Amino acid sequence: MKELYINDFGLLHQDKKEIMRKFLRKDGIKLHLLYDSKFESAKILRDYVELASSLAWIDTKWVSRLILITDEMNNNAIEYGSKQKEKNKLNFEIIKNEKEIYIKVEVEDNGNGKSPKTAQEMESLRNEKWNKNFKTHQSIRGRWLFMIISSLVDNLYFKNNEKWGLIVGIEKTLFLT
Repeated sequence: MKELYINDFGLLHQDKKEIMRKFLRKDGIKLHLLYDSKFESAKILRDYVELASSLAWIDTKWVSRLILITDEMNNNAIEYGSKQKEKNKLNFEIIKNEKEIYIKVEVEDNGNGKSPKTAQEMESLRNEKWNKNFKTHQSIRGRWLFMIISSLVDNLYFKNNEKWGLIVGIEKTLFLT
């Protein structure tokens, strides 16, 4: 699937909705969004995640959670993994069948930031934080990615990507009643 470069702050909600409809499939939606590595891009990503989730039958509680998760992963990519105004990537996929909705979100930084990490370093950091027990951790910094996201999803994972740097991803399955 081709990437959609999103950097236009002037698009109206309806315009974004029409763009999202082009990525809607019978069983869900699949996006690859390329965006500028700057904090102002967060609002654009939130809009697209909200629209894609809504179009793909996700309830509002989980739309809000997916926005939070995407924000956390995006903020880390911008703050640590990429230089300002370079490109980052959001991969967003929702697949629905009669029993469940599968969600996959990945944020890719470009590895040129002030403190880029490899997948192995992120796994070690996660293990270190888990072993220290978040409840006794004195600083609010450095625990949100692991604590919040891990508590909401089925799987938080890290992969290396030579072209882009680090990929931080989540998977979640919502069961339909």
